[in-house]
Amino acid sequence: MKLRWNVRKQTHNILFLGTPEFAIPSLKKLLNRDDFLISVITQPSRPVGRKQELETPAVAKFAQAKKINLFQPEKLDPAVIEPFDPTICVVVAYGKLIPKEILKIPKFGFINLHPSLLPDLRGPSPIQTALLRGYQETGVSVMQLDEGMDSGPILAQEKIKINEDDNALSLSNICAQKGAELLDTVLDNYLHGKIIPQPQDDDKSTICKLIKREDGEVNLEKDDPQLIFNKFRAFNPWPGIYTIHQGKRFKLNKIHLDNEKLVIDKIQPEGKSAMPFAEFKKGHPDF
Repeated sequence: MKLRWNVRKQTHNILFLGTPEFAIPSLKKLLNRDDFLISVITQPSRPVGRKQELETPAVAKFAQAKKINLFQPEKLDPAVIEPFDPTICVVVAYGKLIPKEILKIPKFGFINLHPSLLPDLRGPSPIQTALLRGYQETGVSVMQLDEGMDSGPILAQEKIKINEDDNALSLSNICAQKGAELLDTVLDNYLHGKIIPQPQDDDKSTICKLIKREDGEVNLEKDDPQLIFNKFRAFNPWPGIYTIHQGKRFKLNKIHLDNEKLVIDKIQPEGKSAMPFAEFKKGHPDF
């Protein structure tokens, strides 16, 4: 008779840092592993909107529902990270820069999922900027965090095709799913020493900026139709695009290009409901 020995897998303490819906597919992947003990750090709940009602981040809601160890500190410092004794910290859209004094606390440091093919599109809006620039392809990168902004060595990348009907929401969902799968594979190999980090080529880096509400303004007379359409895709669902006519704001809810000409399908006058543009035009022949 052969004796069978139960070999227990090594358990790793994984500290996950993420805030919006984008981070949830990655967190779900980690929770499927029986060799990971997961704790979650997300940003604090904050008052939003005119009524200043407290809004809980998507990751916090998910962690609470799954009864995962959850913390929402106002700031990150060694006193927050050290008690977890993390093997590695995994960052997915946390929303704040990680202070340099905590980067070396975990044995395997911090790794980050970024939705672009680094070093292209470093910064806070890679998905929107890829659409703004009319890219036909983007991707996801898993990288080590260093003191710079998205400048650490690359562990793995995967290309993603951008379809003509993609907008920021649909492309974000694709990047979140593809990124979660890539992150799961990378973690397994990285913790077993099977990945050699590759430094980024800083000479090829590009930067994307934080998107603001006013970035959605377009000039129907002066702006190139392709640029307006790129903005429509990039800023859908937020902040959307709008134009100013006779001192009033008109939101362009639906548009398309026809032989390189801009066609407005649905418009929303300031303070009113959205309506078909043909109907709107009857009452505004000068628009």
